[in-house]
Amino acid sequence: MWGDMCVAIEDLSAVQSQILSEYTDMSMSVVTQRQSIAFSGTVGGLKTLLERIGGPGTVEILDVDTKFKVFNCIELTVDGKILIMEWQATPLSDMYADTVIASLMQTELCCRTFSARIPFRRCFRVTP
Repeated sequence: MWGDMCVAIEDLSAVQSQILSEYTDMSMSVVTQRQSIAFSGTVGGLKTLLERIGGPGTVEILDVDTKFKVFNCIELTVDGKILIMEWQATPLSDMYADTVIASLMQTELCCRTFSARIPFRRCFRVTP
């Protein structure tokens, strides 16, 4: 019974998008989002972290060390110190984009935390 209802609901949403123009002047459109982020971490570290989160096969290499497809919906392009993310706006793709940004921030934090700890420890040892 529930399976039939799910199919009916899926069919209804598909039909509504197809016949939208018959009942209104509205039209369907696709929104592509693009975000450029400063990135000083390593590409390998980011790929490893994303594969740990999503599992093997999460990161598809399109062009070695410059272009990747993540979660089958987000394209990442590395251009020097800039990481460009591009995806079609859907709730699921937006969630994956948030995951990529969080992973990017984690990669940046790991690199900075290590270098920031050393001077702090030296100051701590000098102080009696």
